[in-house]
Amino acid sequence: MKKVWKHVVAILIVITMLFTEALIMEKSGSGNCITIRANAETISEFARGDVIEFGWYPQSRVTNTGLINALNEDAGEWKSYGYYVATKNYSYNFANGNMQPSDFMQFKDVLLGESKYRGVRFSAFRPKSTDYTLEQSLNNNYQYNDGYRIGNGYNIGTVYWFKYDPVQWYVINPQIGWVLCKTIIDSQPFNNYVIESNGKFWGDSRLTYYANNYTKCSLRNWLNEDFYNTAFSPTQQDLINVAKLDNFYSGTGYYAETTNDKVFLLAWTEAHTIAGGNDADFHMPVAELQAKGSDYAKAQGLRVNDNSYSNWWLRSFDYLTSVAHTVNENGCISYENDLYLVNETYFGVRPSLCLKLHSEIIQSDVSDLFEAHDLLTTTVAPTCTEPGCITTSCSHCDYKKIKVLPEIGHKWDAGIITTDATCTETGIRRFTCQNDSSHTKTETIPTKEHTYESVITAPTCTEKGFTTYTCSACGDNYTSNEKPANGHSYEAVITAPTCTEIGFTTYICSACGDRYTADETAAAGHSFGAWKQTKAPTVYAEGVETQYCANCTATNTRSIPKLPMPKVKIQNFTASSKAYDYRSSITFKADVDNKLPNGQIHWFVDGKEVGTGDTYTAENVKQSFSLQAKCYVDGKEIPEAATDVEKVNVNTGFFAKLKAFFRGLFGLLPKVTQEYLGVEFIDHILPD
Repeated sequence: MKKVWKHVVAILIVITMLFTEALIMEKSGSGNCITIRANAETISEFARGDVIEFGWYPQSRVTNTGLINALNEDAGEWKSYGYYVATKNYSYNFANGNMQPSDFMQFKDVLLGESKYRGVRFSAFRPKSTDYTLEQSLNNNYQYNDGYRIGNGYNIGTVYWFKYDPVQWYVINPQIGWVLCKTIIDSQPFNNYVIESNGKFWGDSRLTYYANNYTKCSLRNWLNEDFYNTAFSPTQQDLINVAKLDNFYSGTGYYAETTNDKVFLLAWTEAHTIAGGNDADFHMPVAELQAKGSDYAKAQGLRVNDNSYSNWWLRSFDYLTSVAHTVNENGCISYENDLYLVNETYFGVRPSLCLKLHSEIIQSDVSDLFEAHDLLTTTVAPTCTEPGCITTSCSHCDYKKIKVLPEIGHKWDAGIITTDATCTETGIRRFTCQNDSSHTKTETIPTKEHTYESVITAPTCTEKGFTTYTCSACGDNYTSNEKPANGHSYEAVITAPTCTEIGFTTYICSACGDRYTADETAAAGHSFGAWKQTKAPTVYAEGVETQYCANCTATNTRSIPKLPMPKVKIQNFTASSKAYDYRSSITFKADVDNKLPNGQIHWFVDGKEVGTGDTYTAENVKQSFSLQAKCYVDGKEIPEAATDVEKVNVNTGFFAKLKAFFRGLFGLLPKVTQEYLGVEFIDHILPD
């Protein structure tokens, strides 16, 4: 009865606190802190510096004793954070590569009334960096951050509760929906794992990426998995844009690939933009960059400085590969030597994200993240080898209760032979469980004896002889009774040298055909005779002269130049404006430059061949005509040697014909021969 009354009192306390808190929140809407509930707005309607509420995350510590007692009554299962610690003490080497997850810090989430809470407990203080052991975290030499946690009021062995509060965000750029978490929401290392090799610091044991590479670091995964799924309902997750992030920082000398994330850390350049963009801004405090940590972040190991503010990570890396940039407790951006080792656990996390511009910013109820128990019971029957269980669990949270059912054991049949035994291999007998046919076991059957038969292999010239004993049942074999090889019996075959090939003696074994050569003699060389013309030259092609070897078919050749191109011309003839007399006889003579053997002149009148030879006489001409002389060799024309087609004019007028009539009566018709006289041509009229 006392226990029931205790629960009733706790619930009344919770309801009273929640009602009071609602009144306080309703009256706190001053300044830029905008609480959005039913009347949702889009991010593009806000201005730079406005504060919005979006999502839920454990932040404020619960101090009310009645509420703490009520929360401690929850039967939910504790989960491990899986925070990394060192497995060995390496006091002087932070990059020792001996970091592994541990369960020294645990949490569980509870929905009580209309609020959600997270419980935290730890069996050891979180070391200031992942290369320290839990034992070192208790040593004063290593309490650089643990002292801060103790100073914040957190101790080993106590359960602390933190309320899920709305997450507040600064609006940085409403045109792209860019917001930055107002407070330091958690405390995590930039990368859990660090190992040094060849002067570089790596983020995994296979040495595939640098320890300060944001694209691969554990903090990027934490933001987009743990934080993202804890802080936002499915509806809110749909309102977050995927941001394309440039992770290259020019001061490092190496490149990190572009990533597409929903939640991210600011880059050095983005923090620099918020600070105003001047070169000196990293020395100047900036209000939006200066941040305090939540109670929950302090419980995770956040270092709180004297001014109550803390450092927080940027995603920009450094060329040293072991350190990353931060913003310090004064809101100044780190630069040059003001950098920190990536596996230190006491630096804060301020998430950033981009909301969709035209979607309503919906601040869901915390119950959307966590609902009251909805119990389901499932039964797993025990098997021969595995115990069963009856599990009672909640469909909305981690609550679970398990009752174990003992295993029932095997019931084997008589077994069957699945593999017969042979001379070399054992056999197998398989037994099947009658409770579950998928469960089997096997028993070995011994091997049989061999039955050998012998085959004799006689020795050869190079191989020894032996007897092979082969088992007729399985084929197993071995050899014995060896006899030496016989050796070769060679016979000689002589190959005489030729003009180009050497001579040698081939020794061939008469038993096996094995052979080798020896006794080489030099090649004799060619014996070439005199040059003989084997192809006559022409005006179009060169000729060929050939030498023949007297001892073989080898030859040498050389070319004979082409014959010069002949050129025919009609001797001392030029077409004249003077016409020849009617019925005269005209004799033309032809000369040939570069006359060829077997060459012959062919005469053509008006395109028709009329004769051959060095001269041509046109008898008793009565009209003008065309004349051309061509060169033929062996009956084939050489077009290039021909003369131009010449026009020979004949006077056919009335008086010319009358003159020729009277000349004919007296036998005085003219005969003309072309002769060269100095620089002019003279026609000689010869009597018949």
